[in-house]
Amino acid sequence: MGQFERQYDERIHDLTFQDLADSVRSDAEASPDIILDTLSLALSSIDNKVNLVVSTPSRESFGRVLAALLAIDFQLKEDEALRFTKADTSDSDFSQGDKLKMGNAIVEYVGVSSDTGGAIVLYNPKAPIKHTLTLEQSLLLQKTDSNRRLSPSKKFHEELKAIKESAGSAQSDEKLVNELKRKKTYSDTTIVYIGALNKTELFCKQTAVGGSSLSDSLLCSRIEWDSETELPHYGLIGKGQYSGVPSLAIAYDLKDIMALGADCLNALKAVVVDADNLGSFIESNLEEVRALRDRRIPMIVIVSNANSETALPLRKEGFVEWRWDDRTLRKWEPNLDASTLNPKHGFFSNLMTKCDNCSRFKIQLTTCKDEVIDALCECMDSLDKLLGSDYGDETIEDVRRELWMVLLCFIRAVIPYSELSHLPGQEDGDTWESAIHRRKGYLSSEARKLFLRAISIVNGLLLEKGCPKEQLLRDRIFALEPGEQLTIVTRTSNESADAAEYWKSQIDADVWPGINFIPFASFKAQKTPVRGRVIIPGWLGRDRMASVVYGYNAPIAELLLIQGCETNWYVNQSNAWKRSLINRDDTARVLSMPGVCYKRQLGSLPEPLPVAHERTPIEENEEKWKLRTYSRHEARGDERNQSVDAIPVRYAEDLIAFYRDRSALIDVTRVIEIGGMAVRRRVGDDNGLKEGSFVLLRETDKDVIEQLADQLYLKDKSEQTRHMAQAWRKALEELYVCRGFIDRAVYEDLTLHGMDKGYQAFKTLRGDPDKIAPGRNKGEIEETIKAIARALGKPSLESQSSGIADAALAVQNAHRSAGRNLSRMLGDAFARYLSDSNVSKPEDIWEPIPFDLEELGDVKLYRIVEIDREHRLPVARWKIGKIFEE
Repeated sequence: MGQFERQYDERIHDLTFQDLADSVRSDAEASPDIILDTLSLALSSIDNKVNLVVSTPSRESFGRVLAALLAIDFQLKEDEALRFTKADTSDSDFSQGDKLKMGNAIVEYVGVSSDTGGAIVLYNPKAPIKHTLTLEQSLLLQKTDSNRRLSPSKKFHEELKAIKESAGSAQSDEKLVNELKRKKTYSDTTIVYIGALNKTELFCKQTAVGGSSLSDSLLCSRIEWDSETELPHYGLIGKGQYSGVPSLAIAYDLKDIMALGADCLNALKAVVVDADNLGSFIESNLEEVRALRDRRIPMIVIVSNANSETALPLRKEGFVEWRWDDRTLRKWEPNLDASTLNPKHGFFSNLMTKCDNCSRFKIQLTTCKDEVIDALCECMDSLDKLLGSDYGDETIEDVRRELWMVLLCFIRAVIPYSELSHLPGQEDGDTWESAIHRRKGYLSSEARKLFLRAISIVNGLLLEKGCPKEQLLRDRIFALEPGEQLTIVTRTSNESADAAEYWKSQIDADVWPGINFIPFASFKAQKTPVRGRVIIPGWLGRDRMASVVYGYNAPIAELLLIQGCETNWYVNQSNAWKRSLINRDDTARVLSMPGVCYKRQLGSLPEPLPVAHERTPIEENEEKWKLRTYSRHEARGDERNQSVDAIPVRYAEDLIAFYRDRSALIDVTRVIEIGGMAVRRRVGDDNGLKEGSFVLLRETDKDVIEQLADQLYLKDKSEQTRHMAQAWRKALEELYVCRGFIDRAVYEDLTLHGMDKGYQAFKTLRGDPDKIAPGRNKGEIEETIKAIARALGKPSLESQSSGIADAALAVQNAHRSAGRNLSRMLGDAFARYLSDSNVSKPEDIWEPIPFDLEELGDVKLYRIVEIDREHRLPVARWKIGKIFEE
């Protein structure tokens, strides 16, 4: 039973969805209430021209199904009875001579019969024959862009017979689908869905709606770009040669939409945005968001509850938010254990399970006391107060950083501290002690005492045979019922491996199969919700905990926290989340929209908890730790003579690398999201690489595309060809030296000697280090090379201009072909990875993924979590491009 009064066609309520691509097909299922209620809400927002953010427990199937249902609802509203009554008017759908599809037969439109009210058509190409259809038969005619000739008599009569035999025999679902098919090419409105293009195209082809493929029932299209005109157009998805306004179109971003022609934009009814990396999407599409708003084309943005804060910039653009959570979702029956559903059982199983978990979700907070850990935490906090954020001495800062990291490992430990095999920093605490003694002249006696006390505490803890959280976990495991499962989520894979190795020897063999230790990255990537209880043995940091708290992978998440150093952190962050939800609570605005009728009384949002101690040293140190990581890699002493300014780039799984401003990385985000092309992007370019982008890296320093171009295309002549192709650039640098590195002076000199380029195009010759050829074709390239040669007074260079141009074009074409090959190889490898792994979408990848690509060997896919262009620092040259653990 839905919570909103229905705004959609009643027949949609029972319309089923089924995935036809599954090796074991999922059961056909009608849309759950959360999607149908969102459909009603979306239709009201479209009617009222209101831009809406919908926050949901899970995005799986949500956005695509919502867009499909919107398109279906608008298509059902088309009055097909008017199609032939307006045939002789200016609004007619047909013109005499139009080719139409009658099933799989091609006929030609002649006019409308005054006797039957149906169409008069021609068939038989050699000697066209007229035939008058009934109105019911005529409604099956579809527009086509086919240039094929008319169908012969035999084919025409076969199709006509099939139409007559199928009349009146359909069931209710089939009747609805038949109506959609009759209206397929007569829609006058388009719903555009923005999301993963390849996956959405497969959704259109391989999802049965009411028993029939979606692309058979709706005219589905994909916005594509013409390589010659460089303009977008609609490309048909599915079989057949149909024409008309697409009911459902898919696009990569809003730029694709705004580049469409006026007729397409006028037909646009709404845009559903379901982007994986919403924060980056908003940043790069903000102008288009405003353009659509100004055109009063409504947008419905889908975001998961765990990532809902990424949609905050849209509030400034006038969007309102509706959040599906435990306050707004209908509670399921308590005896329904959705976690036991087979993941392939129903089309919406995972979505419904997460909604059920969300409606009943509880965080169980279990605290323990550890006076020794408290003492270590206070000791480190006192050191920070005494030394400030950066003391300036590398050795002292290394010891401080490593002690903090050890403290964090101790806090999260569910095994004896002595069993932790991957503790940060020095393996022997005495090394820290000797380091402090060596630097005693740089430390006050109070600071030295604090350091030595902290080291002494760490050494003592390493001798302990247990720890508080180990005992808590032992109690949970021994309390398990037969067959019950328990998942323990650690922060890193090392912590998970250590815990699994220890506990396997502690647990009875018949209980062990139900215990699962997994790192956060694997937990985040779960396609299906986990079974049983989830335990998180410590606060994992703000972003990770948001995924745990609002990911709804289980109905109950138990947090094991140490009283004081962890609980204050938890309370403060929980309060921040609660205040954020209160501040952006738009339920009153949404429910006051004309046409919206909500059937429940909403409760109030939970208030922030009272906090005795607002200050949490661990939370405050997150930014400091980041800067200390930079400090650890900063060039010092003699290293500075061989250093370069670098930009820190953080990757998922606590990895960091440093790159020069003009360093280029291979951005493969479009490859894995939409099957697009790999692109080289500059690290220092604000409009290039984004947080959330995926890049392809390998151990060697050689550029991946460059290596592939050499191996596959340039081959044995690669070095010689590249050397020749670079001749124009070396000469241009020489000319810059002669003209005092003044752009305008060099430009005027080259123009005087025959170069025909605008000033901005000229500036890219030197400003873009990736530019291989100084022109778009051989003529323009030669012209530029000759102008450089004449300006330098080098006739020998001018005489080589043709050979240099040929070499530059050869390298440029090799790079383009290599980029296409790389995109194909990675696209195939990533598709296999998704099929074999438990990852459903790119946004769930939180660890490097290795691939063995033909011609290239071992490479890894990394997800960028931060590009800190604000904190450039001098780094030793040998560190540039290397990956380090933080």
